[in-house]
Amino acid sequence: MTFLNPLVLLGLAAAAIPILIHLLNIRKLKLVEFSSLRFLKELQKTRLRRLKLRQWLILLLRTLLIIFLVLAFARPALKGSFAGPGGGHATSTVVILLDNSPSMGTRNDFGVLFDQAKEAAAQLLNTASGTDEVYLFLLSDFYDASAVPLPVSPAATLKALSGMTVTQRSVPYSSFVARGLRALAASHNANKELCLITDGQGTAFSLADTSALGELPPAANVGVFLTEISPSQRDNGAVSSLIVESRLLSPQKPTVFRSTITNYGDRQISNTLACLYLDGTRVAQQSITVAPHATASVVLSAVPKRRGIMGVTLHIDDDALDLDNNYHLVLRIPERIAITCIGSTPADTRYPALALSAAIDSTQAGIFAVQQTTHDRMQFADLSGRDVIVLSNIHQLTPADASRIADAVKSGRSLVIFPGNATDYEQLNKGLLSTLGIPAITAADLGQLAPDRTGFVTFSDVDYRHPIFEGMFMQEPGKRGSSPAVESPRIRTAAGLRPGTSGMPIISMSDGRPFLCEYAAGKGRVLVFAVESGTTWSDFPFKGLFAPLMHRSMLYLVSQHDPVEAATVGDRLRFSVRMTAEESGRGYLVKSPSGSEERVRAEQHAATGITVFQTAPSQEVGVYALLSAEGSSGRTAPMQALAVNPAAPESDLSRAENEALEAFWKRMGISTDRIRHINAPKDIPRVVQESRFGVELWRYLVALALACALIEMAFSRADTSTGGKEEHAGHNK
Repeated sequence: MTFLNPLVLLGLAAAAIPILIHLLNIRKLKLVEFSSLRFLKELQKTRLRRLKLRQWLILLLRTLLIIFLVLAFARPALKGSFAGPGGGHATSTVVILLDNSPSMGTRNDFGVLFDQAKEAAAQLLNTASGTDEVYLFLLSDFYDASAVPLPVSPAATLKALSGMTVTQRSVPYSSFVARGLRALAASHNANKELCLITDGQGTAFSLADTSALGELPPAANVGVFLTEISPSQRDNGAVSSLIVESRLLSPQKPTVFRSTITNYGDRQISNTLACLYLDGTRVAQQSITVAPHATASVVLSAVPKRRGIMGVTLHIDDDALDLDNNYHLVLRIPERIAITCIGSTPADTRYPALALSAAIDSTQAGIFAVQQTTHDRMQFADLSGRDVIVLSNIHQLTPADASRIADAVKSGRSLVIFPGNATDYEQLNKGLLSTLGIPAITAADLGQLAPDRTGFVTFSDVDYRHPIFEGMFMQEPGKRGSSPAVESPRIRTAAGLRPGTSGMPIISMSDGRPFLCEYAAGKGRVLVFAVESGTTWSDFPFKGLFAPLMHRSMLYLVSQHDPVEAATVGDRLRFSVRMTAEESGRGYLVKSPSGSEERVRAEQHAATGITVFQTAPSQEVGVYALLSAEGSSGRTAPMQALAVNPAAPESDLSRAENEALEAFWKRMGISTDRIRHINAPKDIPRVVQESRFGVELWRYLVALALACALIEMAFSRADTSTGGKEEHAGHNK
């Protein structure tokens, strides 16, 4: 037996009220001696004993009346075999946890698993009465963990069930079950049932991170029904990654992609075809074999035909789960690179600007937008919209300007530094380089520039494996012992560069010092030359290497350097775009892979010039594009794009091991002896009814209270009538 409203039992103290009233009404009679009437005395004693017995019965009935009423409001209930064959259906609260993750879209001999899962849920709902409370939770639902949902009727739940479908989102069962337990904790019904309908996928029962669950409500009185609908085959292959290996992106040039194929099954995947799609067109393919429970890498090359944002997809042949046979990636080849060249005088930026303005080939024509200015006007320059900042022979760098440049680099923009005769190394090192984590530059020895000094150094080592030189020379990259196909400049003096922990020398001079170093700083990159951009320190601007090196350096700096981690279905997407405050005030929307549109609001960060747009949780895999609302019809190119892929654990269809299940239910606070396993939907009515066999006793207690009240009324009336007659007889005597 259990009490559904146990606090009401405190009202049992009211049962003492009739006893107190009875004790207060007892009066001690005064003894008056009469003549000897022995027979009448004996008769009177007999009647008094009957009267006292009746009064005790009335007292008992009144006490029981209060006790039965209090117990009725406390709602006692008998469950299990104690209810006996006459037991009925106690009011129940039923939580149905329906898995509609991608793995439920697989099949067995009876069809799609999710269709069978819906049939199982319908069978469970058919066992419910009209007074039962029902919660139906889908695994793909987004919800507030702190909110307590409202139950619905079985009929309404059954109607909503028909329109439910498999989604592309998956969530670990831990948060799923925790939500169901919180709903049951708010219920006061006799039966509390949690029914999980699943395909038994092991990764869904994972306990990798349950810290967000917090403290779970007690589940000692919760009955759990575990209905498992297994697929006919659990072997599955998936595309688990896709990255761009090329680090210098340009149209009409080969771009290399590397992908990883994972075999989660016990059988070998033989000769599956891996196809690469660029902008929806198949551009490369390769046959691949993957051993059981192993991975294989595939490298494919494609030639982008244009600049801009392109969607890339790697597809393998269909198998048990189709969703993970595609992996999506966004390839961005800049359409225009904005460059600001800053020097002490206009002459300091002359050669870099001329080199960037010249078209090396047709693929780079018009790509560079070069802006020249001097350091005294730097405060008026808008650095928020520039991709690369070039500092050449900077003399004065104020703390404010240094902070602006450092913030720009850390937020993802790039920086190129040329020293010079007028460079204030102390300001440059302390104000800018130290902030970026770059080792200090040592001042050049200007005495070596005297006319009588004819010595010079040249290039001694060039890292041809660096992306800047990829495909630039005729020689084989990385081959030792061969002379580079490049004419080295004559370097008369140079500043001292140190790679440090964040730097890497790209070109070294014959005296062992670096000529060009690359550094990582925040999200941006920095290239530092050891010579000036003019002709005083060297004849570098006059060499054939200068213009191509400037071009390719800019292309490299704005290309994506690190693998971009794709979002997972269910994540909120964040688009970061550099734009002005006026531009951020316009309307923008995000278009999903299926074509649905979502209006998004801009959140501008004035310090970095970055505007962030955040979407609702994503619902499907593919490429999402950020568009201007005015150009949403397709007349304009997307401003930004992000790829969304399925959750990796969903690809492993292996069944949960017993040890993992025991650990899972223990974390949920549910004893394994309370879990009833149901192997087929048709068995649900029988198993559930056996568990629910029981009865709430409040109706019977109310009936007993009414019976006590009626009997008490009868005894009270009889007691009053008898008492009146005896009193009348006494007067006659």
